[in-house]
Amino acid sequence: MTVNTLTKRLEEEGIDIANLEPQKAFKAWSLITELTEEHSSEALQSLYQCAKAASHSGHIETSNNYLYEAKAYCNQLDDKETALKIYTLLSNNYTDMGDYHSALSSLLELATLASEYGDMDAYVHALVGIGNLCVVYGNHKRAMQYFDRIARVDHLLNSMLLRLRYRLFTVSSLLELHDTATAHKMLMQCEEMAKIADVAEQDEHTLVCQIALYRAKLQRLQGNNHKALNTLSKAKLLSRKHNTFWMRGILAIEAAKSLIQLGKPDTAAFLIQRQLSRADLTVPTASIKSLLETQSRAYTACGLFFKALERQKLAHEISKNIIQRSPISDLEGQVMRKLSNLELKFRLIVSEKENKLLKAAHEYHKNTVAQLEEDVYRDALTGLYNRRGLDKKLDELTKKTSVSLLILDIDHFKAVNDELSHLTGDKVLETLGELINRYFRKEAFATRFGGEEFVILLEHSNLAVAWQTAEVFRKLVETYDWSAYLPDRTLTVSIGVTQFATDNEKIKSALYRADKALYTAKAKGRNAVCIEPPSPKAKDVPIYGINNQGRKQ
Repeated sequence: MTVNTLTKRLEEEGIDIANLEPQKAFKAWSLITELTEEHSSEALQSLYQCAKAASHSGHIETSNNYLYEAKAYCNQLDDKETALKIYTLLSNNYTDMGDYHSALSSLLELATLASEYGDMDAYVHALVGIGNLCVVYGNHKRAMQYFDRIARVDHLLNSMLLRLRYRLFTVSSLLELHDTATAHKMLMQCEEMAKIADVAEQDEHTLVCQIALYRAKLQRLQGNNHKALNTLSKAKLLSRKHNTFWMRGILAIEAAKSLIQLGKPDTAAFLIQRQLSRADLTVPTASIKSLLETQSRAYTACGLFFKALERQKLAHEISKNIIQRSPISDLEGQVMRKLSNLELKFRLIVSEKENKLLKAAHEYHKNTVAQLEEDVYRDALTGLYNRRGLDKKLDELTKKTSVSLLILDIDHFKAVNDELSHLTGDKVLETLGELINRYFRKEAFATRFGGEEFVILLEHSNLAVAWQTAEVFRKLVETYDWSAYLPDRTLTVSIGVTQFATDNEKIKSALYRADKALYTAKAKGRNAVCIEPPSPKAKDVPIYGINNQGRKQ
């Protein structure tokens, strides 16, 4: 049973696995993983989803175990796309665990793979992660260098969620650097982007919470502590379903800082203590360090200096631990150089892709322009050329005496419109246009001249050939089954034929003769073909029409 089959069955039961609470999603994906065929692409996808759900529910070690197994499957199945996702999640997990060297190693693997595959989104995921490692040990200026690298390739990103995420990380560092003006502008961009981003419910809750968090932080830095607390309370309600320890912790820290400034340090200390009681203090991370530092400030404001010093010492120990475990020297030199080398390779791949896209776009626009130009010269109803098309053809045509001109008019067409409606008239015109196009396709240029009148140019045709061609078409129209539109009547046409007299003869004079021949055909009883030659004497040309009874006149 495949992953798609299982998830579809769950959806039929009203269970949207993508939007379950992390713990329930983890259980669901664990079950799916057990049921999938080993070493299959379905097994790989379910392992990755299980790792993702385990990570969101706080089971980091379990998540990593699934990811190690999934990595082996990736090598066997050569699944590049999932490999990139695995390294992204691994780096996030290592960061949450405080294993920053492993996190950096995974991020560099991700950046290398992304540059090989030409995947800009995955490459930016790596840059975001590396920038976040700089944030962990408090170097926000260095983090901004990585985020600035992303800004240069922002236009190449496909994922709206990723474009939003890196902006939020940038806002966080800007706020730490007290650049509130730039942070405010970028936060407004994030708020607008979040409204139109098409993301899963879980990602949506996280984004809304992060935006609210940074909005509250900005309000606090501007001295609006009451507004900040109100914003934080809304964020807490919105994020209750999907928030992580990091999110809960930073919300508590921001609330505590506002409470301290409002003269309520005891409440601030209580909030932080409640959060610390839920934390695994054996894993020293930047989040726990920040909680301890904030609680120390609260205790100081309460006058509990011994407790404040105790918390400050614990935070200092974690800081030392983080610095010892953080690849600071690598982040400040080696990583930048490696990324610069990767970006050279990446630019070549991206340039090739962009060139292909530009060529495809150029071809598309070229075809579109050609089609638009063609549409300008076409009659919308019949699909034949229109008056503009005829003028263009005549400009291109070297008019010799072997070019004949036909004017064709539907007999009694006004009665069709008046008695059977204009819609019926349009269907008759459309069908006649199809017959003209089909019959004259190879040897002529056919135009709807206006109303029920058509003009046809026959190249390499003398009057005798033109008359014979017109006569065959007249009979075709007369014998065609028109009952679908004209149940009680048939349809006939009258045709006037002439020929261009000289190379430089104007179309008006040729049309005049053809129109004169058409008038003669109408006068002789319609359903006829008549000729008006360019000179009084025309050899081997029957100067007569044929009426609808077939008698010579």
